[in-house]
Amino acid sequence: MRLLAFDTTGDRLSLALDDGKKVRRRLERVGRDQDEMFPGAADRLLKSAGLELSDIDAFVAASGPGRFTGIRVGLTYATVLAKTLGKKAAGVSWLEACAWKAPASARLVVAVVPGWKGESFFQVFRRGEDGPRPIQPPGWAAPERLAQAVRESAGGEEALVLEDKTLSAVDLLAPARARLASGRLEELAPLYIKPKEDIDALLAIQALWPSLPQWTRKHFEEELAAPRSQLIVFDEGGRLWAYGSARWTAPEAEVFAVAVHPGRLRRGLGRKVLARLHALAALAGCAVCGLEVSAANHAAIALYSSAGYRVVGRRPKYYNDGSDALLMSRRLP
Repeated sequence: MRLLAFDTTGDRLSLALDDGKKVRRRLERVGRDQDEMFPGAADRLLKSAGLELSDIDAFVAASGPGRFTGIRVGLTYATVLAKTLGKKAAGVSWLEACAWKAPASARLVVAVVPGWKGESFFQVFRRGEDGPRPIQPPGWAAPERLAQAVRESAGGEEALVLEDKTLSAVDLLAPARARLASGRLEELAPLYIKPKEDIDALLAIQALWPSLPQWTRKHFEEELAAPRSQLIVFDEGGRLWAYGSARWTAPEAEVFAVAVHPGRLRRGLGRKVLARLHALAALAGCAVCGLEVSAANHAAIALYSSAGYRVVGRRPKYYNDGSDALLMSRRLP
């Protein structure tokens, strides 16, 4: 079985190709959005083996933990490529990939991988006939609490604690191959271990813009879990500065909100978020993207117009302040 694995969860793009005879890998330093880099990087790796995308039997994406938006990019690629080409897809977490690197003699393994703000993520796995399987949900701990948290997670049993800071796409191959062989093909879902903290940041940005749809915490949680929903963010220095949300069912997509922290206005973040949503929607097979915006929200209208949207309809006195809703739409390349 030929596998193509890729990691878009961090600051780099890594790919690994297992053609059944040899494993090839490629590492790209991210200088632009990973959804723009992926097609070219994948094509170069496949050509090195004399293969095309249609020759791949299964696509494997890192499902997290990692950067909020990058996780969604990789899972979207795996899902769409598998659906388009009639192949299989699998999502593998870094914790599972880490556990698979433990020696076969280790029956209980606590996998530990680094987080983004100095914390570490961990999960307990028990080795079975088909490899390590998780026996409890993942957790996280600050450096000063990590040792205690790991001991408590093992429940007093003797366990091998395996910490790995060098994981890449090649480490996704072994657990993916075992899962595919056993037929355990769960729905691809992102692994967010600290969603409360991320949602707190999203709620804080949203509150600064009363003209936006004011989503509740539960609404954000549902968006994170919805397979046809994309909630993406722009983060820098360990802080979220902008976000965008959209849903789609091909061939149409709809943008619900784009918000930028006032401290990062006029830096092109709104356009950047929109471009990422457009790219992912197009990848999912959408040809048109629409949205609605208050006729009184001139800044938003200017942003959407600059991104290629045009007014195609109007709903009179649609909003609570009595303003009309403008219906805007654009074609997706």
